[in-house]
Amino acid sequence: MPRQSDAERGFTLIELMVVMVIVAVIVAVAVLNPGDRRGNEEVAAEARRLAALVEVARERAELDAVEYGLDVHVDGYRFLQYEETTGEWQPCQRAILRQRALPVGLRMALNVDAQTLPPATGAESRSGSGKIAQPGVLLLSSGEASNFRVTISASDKDTQAWVVGSDGVAVTRAAKAGADR
Repeated sequence: MPRQSDAERGFTLIELMVVMVIVAVIVAVAVLNPGDRRGNEEVAAEARRLAALVEVARERAELDAVEYGLDVHVDGYRFLQYEETTGEWQPCQRAILRQRALPVGLRMALNVDAQTLPPATGAESRSGSGKIAQPGVLLLSSGEASNFRVTISASDKDTQAWVVGSDGVAVTRAAKAGADR
């Protein structure tokens, strides 16, 4: 039987094992590193949820001819409804627009009309008289809204921040910070 040349022999067992070890290491790094991905997914999910809820509030404002507002805090947000009879802002009674707290480790910052507002805490969102102050974002019955951006980020430096916002007329969108809208 004639001897096969080096090009016709195929792979040795050692070569195959080296390739399998390299593939296993790559898979292990991708699968066993859920911390970064989990944080990024959590921020993205919260941003998408907020964008969807703002759109629900905008639609409800138009349908019900009621003014809504978005009150943003460092650790959560709530929707408010303007009561014309009393001239005051009240927490929204619709279950879908209830107050929401962010998961631990996430935070929010509000920017309205290119002016960054200091993040409020629950106590600071009430005026001295006990009335709820005007929310940072208005969602009007005319279909318009404040020109706003809410940045949601995590304390983890490797986590990508997401921005939720609208120019006041366009649909509210959620996108990674720095991504083209």
